[in-house]
Amino acid sequence: QEKDQLRQLQYTYQTLRAVSHNSILLCSDTVDMERCNRLRNELEEYFSEGGGSLSRVVLEEKVYIRPEHETGVRSSVRALISTHSDMPWTGRAVARVFHGIGSPNFPVETWCRVRRFWRSHLNVEFNIVVNLATQEIIRCR
Repeated sequence: QEKDQLRQLQYTYQTLRAVSHNSILLCSDTVDMERCNRLRNELEEYFSEGGGSLSRVVLEEKVYIRPEHETGVRSSVRALISTHSDMPWTGRAVARVFHGIGSPNFPVETWCRVRRFWRSHLNVEFNIVVNLATQEIIRCR
């Protein structure tokens, strides 16, 4: 579901980018009917196919993480799970804390006070943090 939503967002971005002008000065006086029609056709195709156009959208699968960032995330995960060992940690739960996303088990009101960990790794992609945290949780058990 998450990948489908990313594809929808990427498709929307690519479509709007394809029909947009580089500057507002190029389109402020007149309507560019060619671009309007192209956008209309893209939208009609998208909705008539039930999102079939999304199959053409390619998402970047592999994201690179610098070794020093990986080391920092791994050490933060170990520190978090050892400091708060009474909590039911999963890779996703750790990533949510590191990205400042609250949940019923980890409410914002409580965890935002833990400044050492809350929103501490916003510079690392969420799914990478999930994977690294899962690996560290398994190693610590």
